[in-house]
Amino acid sequence: MKHIYNLKSICFAFLLLGGLLNAQYSNGIIVGNEGNFGYQNAEISFIDYTTLEITNDIYKTVNNEDLGNVLQNVNFNNEYAYLVINASNVIKVVNRETFEKQFEITEGLDSPRYIAFNNGKYYVTNMGSRAVNVYSQEDNSLLSIVDIDKTTEEIESIGNYVFVQNASFGTGKVVSAIETETDTVAQLYDFEGNVLGIESDGAYLYVVSTEPGYTDLHKIDAETLEVVAETRFDGITAGRKLAVSDNIVFFIGNGTNVYGISDDLEGEPTLITSVPDNSWNTFYGFNVLGDYILSADSQGFVDPSEIRIFNVEDGEEIQIVHATIGVNDFYNNQIEALSTNDVVDTSVEVVVYPNPVMDVVNLKGVDTAAIEVYDINGRLVKKLNYKGASLHVGDLASGLYFFAITTEQGRITKKVLVK
Repeated sequence: MKHIYNLKSICFAFLLLGGLLNAQYSNGIIVGNEGNFGYQNAEISFIDYTTLEITNDIYKTVNNEDLGNVLQNVNFNNEYAYLVINASNVIKVVNRETFEKQFEITEGLDSPRYIAFNNGKYYVTNMGSRAVNVYSQEDNSLLSIVDIDKTTEEIESIGNYVFVQNASFGTGKVVSAIETETDTVAQLYDFEGNVLGIESDGAYLYVVSTEPGYTDLHKIDAETLEVVAETRFDGITAGRKLAVSDNIVFFIGNGTNVYGISDDLEGEPTLITSVPDNSWNTFYGFNVLGDYILSADSQGFVDPSEIRIFNVEDGEEIQIVHATIGVNDFYNNQIEALSTNDVVDTSVEVVVYPNPVMDVVNLKGVDTAAIEVYDINGRLVKKLNYKGASLHVGDLASGLYFFAITTEQGRITKKVLVK
């Protein structure tokens, strides 16, 4: 069947539907509450970006069932949120705006930890099997298992690769890169210190490693797989938990401090803020999202976790809220709407090809660009960094999308049909 899309009609639809796009949990921060091991008390909380008020027990309220035993990770793909529940050996998939459960994945899972999306597939690390499971996004079937035979923990998707942290609980010095066309290990990185976190900015992978007396940061180009920058901070110990925002790399050091450094890893890090020391509970959860630094004290997994919210510019504490048991991370669920002004901007000439596209897309007329991909409803569904190489879009569902392309010369929006 042939579909004809009228740009004016689409813009008009944006105006009519604008109020509907601000669904209940789509303009704020999703909070992962790990829960107690052995109990079915994992949960989801939501912090509104505008008011900073928190709503707890979202999953059970919406679905009238327990989420499960140990929520380890949350990640988003298109309209879905994937909730990785470690001790229950299940991934529950919900609508990311309403949190209504859509379906579950259980095949092949062995203490799943983290999930990432690339090339029409999703990749799940498993603590039990020490392997990465590869699933089809189309039908959720298990396609293959990448047997790394090392600890498989955090996972980040960049370009043609997914990067896996082969270290956990302060032990392990390796990060592996899996090429997503063949689903084979393409590169192993062996660092001097124990790896305690990885994070992506869409083009580079950042790694924090540490030994007594120092913390190291490493920067890997996801296109060439080369380590392009490294730096050591003597006197900052126990570096861990990375976040990257607005060209700043944030990390935890010396137990209670948040540091920031330029993403080129040059110069000395800046102490941004600190939290009270509460032993291993301190910074059990951490992230930097938008204007906020978020930290979670797990309170011994007995009392509700205490969340402190700081201004990212000056480190000033602006709010304290309480979630449920064992907050371990924070996730941006701000579904941004495409402005009608973006659609008609023609300040720079860029060609997107092929169009229609199936798996990979290229740009002509520009060397580098930041790309925001919006669906037909004006929701931001993907961010890409173009550096001259083909970009994977095979994880997008079939349909019409708008590529908002920002270059040094300006910004333009292109319609792209994904088959």
